[in-house]
Amino acid sequence: FGRGLHPGEFRLQTVQLLLQFVHIELCQRIALFDRLPRECFNADQFSAVRKQNLLKMGQKAAIIKEEASIDPMTKLNNRAAFEKEIERGNKRLWANRGIIILDLNNLKLFNDKNGHDAGDDYIITAGQIIHDTFAPFGLVYRIGGDEFCVIAKYLTMQQFQVLQASMEDKIFSKNANSDTLPMAIASGYATFDSEKDSTLHDTMKRADEAMYKRKEELKSL
Repeated sequence: FGRGLHPGEFRLQTVQLLLQFVHIELCQRIALFDRLPRECFNADQFSAVRKQNLLKMGQKAAIIKEEASIDPMTKLNNRAAFEKEIERGNKRLWANRGIIILDLNNLKLFNDKNGHDAGDDYIITAGQIIHDTFAPFGLVYRIGGDEFCVIAKYLTMQQFQVLQASMEDKIFSKNANSDTLPMAIASGYATFDSEKDSTLHDTMKRADEAMYKRKEELKSL
C-alpha cells in the first residue's frame, strides 16, 4: 500500500481508507441501534439518538477530509489539494486564472547553520507572509519542502508586481530584526494563455521560469 506514490497521493489513499472505516463504523452503529427494542425509546428519543449518531460520524468524516487537504506545518492547503484544484475546469474557466510559484532561498543552508527548528520557523513564517500577501487573490498551497504556489483569480501582472514588492519589503523588515541568515522568497507569475497553454500545468511551467529568474536577481542584490 502506497509503494511508489507521491507523498500527497499516499496521504490521499490513507484518508480514503480512513473514510471507509468511518463509513463501516457508521453502518455498524446504525445496525446495532436499529436492533434495540423500540419500546426502550419513544419516537422522539429514537429519532434524536439516531440523528446524534449520524451527526457524530459526519463530523468525524469532515475532520478527516479537512486534514487530508491541509499541510500540518503551515496550515496552508497541501500538494494533494493543489493537484485536485489544478485539474479542475477548462480553458474557458482558466482564462481568468494565473499561477504564482514561490521558492524559499537557501533553506538547506538555513537548516545546516541554524538547526532544523529554525528551518521550520523559516517555512512557517514564509507561509504566513505568502498567505497574508496573496490570499485575497486566490488559494495558497505548500506544494513541497520549500515550494509554495498560489492559484490566482483576476490578478494582472501589474498587480502581482505590486504584491511581489510588498512581500519582499515584509521579508526585508523581518531580516532587519533578526540575527539569523536572511530569509528570501523568489516568486514568479504567469497568467493562463490559451495560445501557449493547454492546461494550467503549462502556465505553472512559465511561472516557474519567472521564479528562477527572480531567484537569480535576488542573489545579486
